Amino acid sequence: MTAQVIHLPRKPAAVLEPRVIGAVLAIGATKILLTASGVSDTDFEDPRCRVAWRIVRRFVEAGRPVSAATIGAAGVSAKAWGPEAVEWLEAVQHENLIGPGELADVLSEMRTAAKAQRIAGVLTTMAAELQAGGWDAAKLHADLRTAQALLLEPGGDTRATADLLELYEKWDTNESRGRSDLVTTGLRALDDIVGGYPPSLVIVYGKPGAGKTGVIASGIRGQLLSDPTMEVGIFGLEDGTRWFTRRNIALEAGWVLREVGWKKRSAEDAERLQLAGNRLQALTDRVLTYQGRITSAELLRRAAAWCRTRPNLRCLYIDNNSQVQLGGDPRVPIHEKMEAFAEALRELAESTGVPVVSVAHINEGDVPSNGPPPPAAVRGGRAIDQKARLMLAVWSKGEEWRVTVTKANESGGRDTTLALTRHKEAALVDTNEGAIVNLREEHRQDSEASARARVALRAKLAAEAAAKRAAAKAELDKAKGEGAQGELLPPVTRE
Repeated sequence: MTAQVIHLPRKPAAVLEPRVIGAVLAIGATKILLTASGVSDTDFEDPRCRVAWRIVRRFVEAGRPVSAATIGAAGVSAKAWGPEAVEWLEAVQHENLIGPGELADVLSEMRTAAKAQRIAGVLTTMAAELQAGGWDAAKLHADLRTAQALLLEPGGDTRATADLLELYEKWDTNESRGRSDLVTTGLRALDDIVGGYPPSLVIVYGKPGAGKTGVIASGIRGQLLSDPTMEVGIFGLEDGTRWFTRRNIALEAGWVLREVGWKKRSAEDAERLQLAGNRLQALTDRVLTYQGRITSAELLRRAAAWCRTRPNLRCLYIDNNSQVQLGGDPRVPIHEKMEAFAEALRELAESTGVPVVSVAHINEGDVPSNGPPPPAAVRGGRAIDQKARLMLAVWSKGEEWRVTVTKANESGGRDTTLALTRHKEAALVDTNEGAIVNLREEHRQDSEASARARVALRAKLAAEAAAKRAAAKAELDKAKGEGAQGELLPPVTRE
């Protein structure tokens, strides 16, 4: 598909703006024309044109006649200008050479000129910040989005056929490469539900200790096993990245996770671990890692570099998002910075086609104890959950790890819960196993079981109370019997 070229107007604002005002005063304008033009008073550099346009819009919306006399008088009455401005309005109206059929084109030219000035201003500001060295990656991404929106706006009115052609073109490319836009999660049962990770921001979240790391480590293992060429990247910002190798060594060698790295090895253990390490290296050679503290700007830069230089990199993981140093203006609330960072991650994923899986903790205030935490519980921003296309809640019931799809824009399977089969000693899950859980039925059964347990408990307590009463009565009766026998004995006399 060919890129659209935007032709910037050749006439400077000092010439174009008075022409627009003169044309509107001379031939008039309808409300629909002014609305469709998109021109606002802020698009004018000349203060007189800005005020004139504001009054013109108000007059047109009210159905009042528009001319140099009416607009000039309104401005004088509002003390927006003096009599000399009225003379200027009459002059530009008199000098108008634009016909009714040309007004829409002139307004379009005016709008394009204003956008060109805004784009130039955004890019100039960005260049100055970069040269000064004090730039903020999240702000730069926001500024780029502003410029991009302005650039794309003139080309927004296209036919859906363009989308159709783009879809088939991308489809052909994926088929020729033998790949899909969706990247396997590494867990077969989860892929059956959501299809895979979309090329966007994915948030995996849950309570500390709920099993997030185990699920992620298992998914990475499954990804690498499913495709011998695939690479993944891990930003281990909280606990490093050794959790991946330690858990996989435990699984490969059949060791308990807590003993990996310190337990004294016998000769047989050493041989088994050596073989396990050899098998595991085929996976770890395809895992790029970063450990330690990092700013949002450096993370975005490094992630983009990985995606650009590693064509087989298919997925990025951030563990976890709350450990990123956001920087920037200290006056900006932290949740706004987190939301801007999430937006930048989503743009990175969508522009590179590489899903970004961000691991997040939750605010535990209103989280149910017997079900998945909702997306709004994710820590880091009031609207951060709106930035993700797929959200997976990791939680546990007893010793069982579960994953619930809490948000799926296009993937399907929302509100589906998957119970995973754990390799308990290695703190991983079986990448090929998993069963869908009917939470509603489970809650019903749990409620009935709880009700039966309460009834049984009440019955047990009642039985115990009755037994105690019976025992007490028996003791009382016994004491009364012994007292009655004492009364029948002859009295003792003393000599």
